[in-house]
Amino acid sequence: MDTFREILGRLPSSIGQELEVLPDSVVSQIEEIRLRCGQSVRLQSKNTDRIVSHIVTADDLVKTLNSLIKYSYYAYEEDLAKGFVTIEGGHRVGICGKAVVKNGQTTLIKEISSMNIRFTKEIKGCSDKIARYRRRRKTAKYFNRVAAGLRQNHHAERHLPQSEQPKDKSRCV
Repeated sequence: MDTFREILGRLPSSIGQELEVLPDSVVSQIEEIRLRCGQSVRLQSKNTDRIVSHIVTADDLVKTLNSLIKYSYYAYEEDLAKGFVTIEGGHRVGICGKAVVKNGQTTLIKEISSMNIRFTKEIKGCSDKIARYRRRRKTAKYFNRVAAGLRQNHHAERHLPQSEQPKDKSRCV
């Protein structure tokens, strides 16, 4: 819930006013806020998709991005060219718009058309099996690396031998 309130403070007041009245039971389940120009704000949780009546404008998107990166385009230049930024707290913001390409490389995204703010979350025990495998294999130089940002269909277990794959994959989501 603190994560939601943290992000809420960075959204334009036109959006924030509608979201701040949501009950805690709804807020605690939210995983993503989706902002698409000309469409309603969407709140995505594991099992539901909630639509908020506010229609997102191009100005809303610009204000949101400026606030999220604290007006520091230079500091986020490389990430913006890749179509996402990681903001304070580890939250990821996917950004869509028109790409400016120089010498075959995307250098900038302009005319932002949508944004997806994905909240970080802790999944306790997610890497337990791979950590045990690494210890047994004595791959100490890799042991201190962290698996971060794994999506639901990209499990850390896929790097384990078939015999050590977990039967219940619902632990790492």
